[in-house]
Amino acid sequence: MMILSGVPSLAEYIQSYEQLDALVDPVHFTTIKIRRDQEQLTKLLFAFADEVDIEIEQIVTEDFLARLDHACSHRWGLVIELLIETLVEAKVAGKSQLDVQDFASQFALKKGLPKQYSPFTAPDFLQAFDPQRLLALNG
Repeated sequence: MMILSGVPSLAEYIQSYEQLDALVDPVHFTTIKIRRDQEQLTKLLFAFADEVDIEIEQIVTEDFLARLDHACSHRWGLVIELLIETLVEAKVAGKSQLDVQDFASQFALKKGLPKQYSPFTAPDFLQAFDPQRLLALNG
């Protein structure tokens, strides 16, 4: 399966090819609004973690959810990507439980930033990280 997230310009291209268009199921995600979507975000995290039998209960707090949302520029697709990559890395390492450092490490790897400088660990993450600039970073 291929997921093309955050590339709305591809929709027109895909629709111009009948066979390709027939294979695609487009899904549009609105941006995350943490107050509105906190419950849905929590359910998403637990659903993915349950699939690979990794415990996340101790980190899923309001603070963590706000940091995850901010780190992923309020984009569902980026949350899902970061979550999957973090879970895969933890599973490969034989971990049975995630902590905030797992997300900080994966975020740093993905964005090319030092692990210590992350929305998951910075006390002033809302001021220190501009979500639009994070979106533009390519690790």
